[in-house]
Amino acid sequence: MTAIAFTFWRICLFKQGPETLPASNFLLALVILMNAMVSWVASVMLEPLIINQEDLSSLGVDAAAEPASGFTVLSLVIVSLASTTALVWGTLSLMSHQDRVARTLMAIFGADVILTVLTAASVYFGALFDSIITQLAGIGMFLWTVAVYGFILHRALSVSMGMGIAAGLFIMIFTIAIGQVAIGV
Repeated sequence: MTAIAFTFWRICLFKQGPETLPASNFLLALVILMNAMVSWVASVMLEPLIINQEDLSSLGVDAAAEPASGFTVLSLVIVSLASTTALVWGTLSLMSHQDRVARTLMAIFGADVILTVLTAASVYFGALFDSIITQLAGIGMFLWTVAVYGFILHRALSVSMGMGIAAGLFIMIFTIAIGQVAIGV
């Protein structure tokens, strides 16, 4: 398992692509489960840091708004995973690369585990200092995540890096939109 985690790290550093991962449905299921757990824990733990009640009241939003329940966050995580899976499968199918779906999903979800942990850590430590540092850390991690998704899709779709990044950004934006519509945010 350490070798697989190291491969995900190398994917995050743009040194290996999804083609280096084994084609294993069992391993894909494990990676999806790990991604769901890490995403849920990070979301539940970081929500109070990200949603500052004072900032909400200055924007005219009810400052007594309750944070999302653990079930709502879990629902959003599941919808996001399903949306990402469907959008990646659809994109690869449109380009006649259905044979690359499992490895591409494994690369995206595995790299996302690492990036989620790094994002959570950067937001947490940024919040200890100043809100601007938290925002900059969040923006930096978002840009890195878009670049990693783009790199993975660039390799999986056999397109230019720019097209891969565009496809990655498309998938991320639509995943967020589908999640928000699904849970009624």
